[in-house]
Amino acid sequence: MRNEHFLRTFLLLTACTGYLLVFSYVGVYAYEKLVGGEDTFKPGTQIASLNVSDVPKASVKEKVAESIDKWMMTESVTIRFKEKSEALPMDVYSFSAQDTALQVENGATNPVAVQVNEKLLSSFLNSFLGEQYVEKVDQKTLQQELHTIASTLKTGQKVYQLEEYIAADDSEIGTIFESNVSVTEEELTEVQLWVDEVKEIEVNPQSKVSMVKIAEQASLSNLSKESLSLVASAIYEVIAHSNFDILERHIGNVIPKHVTPGFEARVEYDKLDLLFFNPNYTNYQIMFELSNGELMTRLVGQPFFYEYEASVKENQEYEPKTIVQYTAMLPPNVTNFEELGKNGLWLKVYRDISSQGSAIQSVLLSEDFYPPIHRIEQRGLIVEKEEQSTANTDNSDEATDQEADQETKDDNKKNVPNVGKIPSEDRQEEDETEENDRSTKQPSDEQETEPSSQLEDLVKP
Repeated sequence: MRNEHFLRTFLLLTACTGYLLVFSYVGVYAYEKLVGGEDTFKPGTQIASLNVSDVPKASVKEKVAESIDKWMMTESVTIRFKEKSEALPMDVYSFSAQDTALQVENGATNPVAVQVNEKLLSSFLNSFLGEQYVEKVDQKTLQQELHTIASTLKTGQKVYQLEEYIAADDSEIGTIFESNVSVTEEELTEVQLWVDEVKEIEVNPQSKVSMVKIAEQASLSNLSKESLSLVASAIYEVIAHSNFDILERHIGNVIPKHVTPGFEARVEYDKLDLLFFNPNYTNYQIMFELSNGELMTRLVGQPFFYEYEASVKENQEYEPKTIVQYTAMLPPNVTNFEELGKNGLWLKVYRDISSQGSAIQSVLLSEDFYPPIHRIEQRGLIVEKEEQSTANTDNSDEATDQEADQETKDDNKKNVPNVGKIPSEDRQEEDETEENDRSTKQPSDEQETEPSSQLEDLVKP
């Protein structure tokens, strides 16, 4: 009985305690959910990319200011027009953290209060574009889009191409540069086939162009490498006067005859190619025309913001060496020129960039070297060596005869009879005389007569 009463009391107390606890938490949550708290924002409340759910209102202004400062420090906006680009000064933006905190709507995504300074933006565009283009830009539309990215604190790359804010004007399209290359009779038929089949090359924005692929698409892969190289050289010369990037280009080993040195582009199917890239956001055309034995190639499209001019600024010639070959096939002292030789050439091509006549930059475009072709001479064998060897043989024979005569004279001296006994003093003098004879080989008259005086003394009674 007592246990049952105790159990009932315990369960009653437990239920009351649980009810009080649940009501205290659930009631507060329900009230904030329906009515909203006075000091915090509802869940799902955002300011740009900043989540301020359950954040005290007093600290929202500080957090917004931190986000704005971080965005101004780390982000940038790039403005482009044709091939020119520049960063937009961030001081065109005017943020207000206080206005942002006051305008926050609970449970929604809110923008940051910001304004784009119209005068600063106009001043930047005027210095960036110049008077020629600044009046054509729709600045109001551009200002609205700049305001949108700032109010949302958008991160990542932000690039604005001003061509999108300028009305298209087909009257600006024209020939930027053209080249004329002479075509030989051997290549005339194939070049004419290229002009008829290809007609023009479409260079799309931000795209690569391959000479070999164009030939494949036009079913002209069977053209000779001389014809392909001539057309490629004409293309290379016109794009050298643009801002196109040259990705692949080759030259030959011999100075070209019909192409200006420095603008040669050698193409051979499956081996050598001409590859270039259009970095612009507009398309261009390369057009061909064959007339009076000359291939005219034109680059057509909207004019560039800068002027480009390619020219040879440094060059040096190298004289060939002479290679002499001796052969028995030619008569003696006869010379035959198998190769006359040609000078070599080293040169540099620069791309000059200017704006309204003012030089901006000069960029090295290419450095080409054509080695000299050495002169080869074939000469017959020289006979003078045989005559000289015969003369040397005669001289050696004469020297041998002189040595033989000298030996005979020495033998005769040894055969002189000794009559009587020669005194030791006289013998010593005779030995000294013989030593002088060996050293000088030209005995004096006194030395020659001395032996006869000694004989006279010996035969005296």
